[in-house]
Amino acid sequence: MHILRVVVLVGAIALLAGCGGAGDDGSVPAPRVEAATAIVPHLVGRHMSVAHRLARRSGFSIRWMGFAGRLANGRYIVPCVKVLRQSPAPGERRPRGGQIAVIEIACHVPQNKVHDAFH
Repeated sequence: MHILRVVVLVGAIALLAGCGGAGDDGSVPAPRVEAATAIVPHLVGRHMSVAHRLARRSGFSIRWMGFAGRLANGRYIVPCVKVLRQSPAPGERRPRGGQIAVIEIACHVPQNKVHDAFH
């Protein structure tokens, strides 16, 4: 008899609380919010200042991944760099605020002597 009272009590509490009901309570589900997307701009071959401006206008930032070529050892002062590769590829649609990873290369090979910080 004691177990029956407990079962009835638990059932009554569940009914009063509305637990487990599949009925419609009149509320509207929240709309699903999608992240705003933008098309990734074509940056390959552009000077870094132009690439930064294009990325910013499209809602992205640039993430520097490295420098390619024979001047990549850091012993030369390279005044002009441009984008060699980028990821994601141009034309892809990505969420705004994302990053575009780039690898840089020198615009031209400098003719000056090696810059050595130890001299």
